[in-house]
Amino acid sequence: MEHYESYPVLVAHHELGTGSTVDRAVTDLVEALEARHLTVTLAKSAADVGFTISRNPGIGAALLDPEVFEGPEAFLGAVDHLHRLNDKLPVLTLRERAEIEDVPLAVAENTQGAFWIYEDTASFVAGRTEQLVAEYTAQLFSPFFGALKRYVDDYNWTWCCPGHNGGMFYRKTPLGKIFFDFVPPGALRRDEPARALQRNARVPA
Repeated sequence: MEHYESYPVLVAHHELGTGSTVDRAVTDLVEALEARHLTVTLAKSAADVGFTISRNPGIGAALLDPEVFEGPEAFLGAVDHLHRLNDKLPVLTLRERAEIEDVPLAVAENTQGAFWIYEDTASFVAGRTEQLVAEYTAQLFSPFFGALKRYVDDYNWTWCCPGHNGGMFYRKTPLGKIFFDFVPPGALRRDEPARALQRNARVPA
């Protein structure tokens, strides 16, 4: 059970908050993304985009309106900023189909495609974006860490030390409660026997 809330989708469009038809389409997209339990971060200006990238290295995908930026070079600068986080981070544009002939070659080469804001349905764009986030985040993990994270995310139940049933043992005393609140819950749930982790990671013992 992957938790994609940790990998927000950056959505940037210059008509956000204007009440226009495009603004409504972008709002529908945001709602469709959130319905899939994806976290959305909104940006209306190039400065907003730059600030968001600088503050959150965990971005899972970016859907960018090129008109947010002052020309293709500024747009490509934002794409480069995103790809400095990870060169496989999916970046797509939000466009009108009529603009396709005006897309500079460098933009096409450095992005993973475009969604047509007037034609593609919000549910389709959200579903495709979720798949891109899933594919991107899957390649971030090593086999061992990936298996460890899946084990914790799947709410597995174990009585092994030191976790003591997900840390519940520690909550039986005042000091234990302080310790439980101090240590992240994942650290107490991840005391999976090595053999099971090896099986989940699909690596030989």
